[in-house]
Amino acid sequence: MSDTLHNLLFLDIDGVLTSYSSGTSYLCEDPERYHPDATCKANLLRIAAGVSGLKVVVHSAWVNRMNDEHPSFEYRGKVYESPLPEVSEWLKEYDLLLGYTAVGRLDKDGNKITKKTKIINWLDGHRGMLGPGSKALVLDDDVSFNDLPSINSITFSNNIVDDLKFLPISHTTGLTEEDAVRAIEYFKQ
Repeated sequence: MSDTLHNLLFLDIDGVLTSYSSGTSYLCEDPERYHPDATCKANLLRIAAGVSGLKVVVHSAWVNRMNDEHPSFEYRGKVYESPLPEVSEWLKEYDLLLGYTAVGRLDKDGNKITKKTKIINWLDGHRGMLGPGSKALVLDDDVSFNDLPSINSITFSNNIVDDLKFLPISHTTGLTEEDAVRAIEYFKQ
């Protein structure tokens, strides 16, 4: 890998690598099936195959629990184990994992830190890694990213990367083949 990055993907887990329609989402209320969906994983690999030098930063809420002894959460009386270790190992296997956004839910003043803020902070802290013409794409089903330009809109320059966009993913389907094609087209523009 060269010293600079040009293609960076910020990846959420729930609703992107899991999906309601496949029964792998925690919303399906079956802890035994709560794992990344094979189709969603294949679509992420499709993006990686189509985008030269792609690296992934995981920005899931699960990152907040990565240092817990038994990272899990309870939803409607059922306990769900974190998919982060499984996702991390899988991304490492394909040499895609670059890192994670910061751990923590609150800033020093006790205010909630949004995933979007964590991404901007990660980019700011890694300026030296990002080369000219660098692009970053956020894959998430979280509507709090709606104020970032979508993949179909004009370029947003944040003085850190040349282009940062948001590709909204439906938590119903997770990452689809159509989403993968759109992501590849974005990086190749």
